[in-house]
Amino acid sequence: MKEKKSNTSKRILFVAENLRIGGIQRLLLDECYQLLDWGYQPEILSLNEKLDNDDILLVDRNQEELANIKISYLPRGKIAKIFFLRNYLKHSNQFALYISHSTTGSALLRVASMLLLKRIRITLQIHQLMTLSDKKQKKKRIYQALSANNIQFSSYQFLLDWNVELENFNLVGRLLKPRFTFNRMGIFLPRLQQNDEKLLEICNADVPHLIFLSRISTWKGFETFSSISNMISNEKIHTLVVTTGNANRDVLNLDNFDPSSVHFIFNQGVANLRVHPRSIHLYPSDYGSEVRFPQSIGMNVLEMLAKGVPSLISIDNLETWPEFSDSPLIRQVNWKNLNQIQLVIEEVNSVTEIEKQLEIERLVNAISVEDHCTRLLKDQKAFHES
Repeated sequence: MKEKKSNTSKRILFVAENLRIGGIQRLLLDECYQLLDWGYQPEILSLNEKLDNDDILLVDRNQEELANIKISYLPRGKIAKIFFLRNYLKHSNQFALYISHSTTGSALLRVASMLLLKRIRITLQIHQLMTLSDKKQKKKRIYQALSANNIQFSSYQFLLDWNVELENFNLVGRLLKPRFTFNRMGIFLPRLQQNDEKLLEICNADVPHLIFLSRISTWKGFETFSSISNMISNEKIHTLVVTTGNANRDVLNLDNFDPSSVHFIFNQGVANLRVHPRSIHLYPSDYGSEVRFPQSIGMNVLEMLAKGVPSLISIDNLETWPEFSDSPLIRQVNWKNLNQIQLVIEEVNSVTEIEKQLEIERLVNAISVEDHCTRLLKDQKAFHES
């Protein structure tokens, strides 16, 4: 681990679209935990209110660092949000960083600072493929991005996708592209190192599991996961679904699953679960044929890797994660080829615990959020010294 950092300006302001359970919110909290560890004081502003049974803070309720993060929720309505932000900035001392995980949040933060005649530098983080947005959403996000001084992409695929889309926005594209940088996501590793006594038992049988760790949706591949797990699961390997408490019951009908071998955990993080060492994570994401640069490695894959659980993922050219190219713990499969999936599962199960541990040690620095947070701080340091 790197040495802790110090800074005379320690307050850091994050703006998020919401604090629902998801990869963006997972990264946000892990950024905060890392910055806290380095002596900073992160604060979070959520543009939208808290939702029942879909709250990342509930997932991290056992995380001690969470109590040291100031969290506020903005009122409804754009005008009300702008005045809330204006008052927040007006009555707060200078922040070392202004970081938004939302294009809307970046734009609102810029307007609020202009009303105060306050000079701030905004870093906008992008975590989405532009091709997943409709034409109206694309334009909105692109023009809102103009409010940011620095635009960082947590996945290189996202950066490539935005560059292609901006070919249709000549002037705006020329203004935005010089602000683009790649800042790969990561996880706060100490969060995954829970005391064994605090871990929840998944089932009574001492068997491995096929794990689904995402929202219940088609593009996350839940139907594919269900189909595969139904064909593979038996008394020697069970199924585990970790998802949000407000999962769509039209898609997730609990009556369709055998409770003796299919286990559902709601509003919990994998850090809180006692996972059998021979378990396997399946992430059959499907963005559709229109997506140019598929992104098949999410925060869930990184979390599983840190726990020593291999992941089977959809096809990914690994632009973001070249270190995973030949990893025995990250395997790409064709989800329509059951024979291939079963063969890969057998190959993954043949990896010894010693081999797993050596691979985790090789990749630990790559998946840590430390480098990501260092790059967040670097641009702001240059700004404050200018």
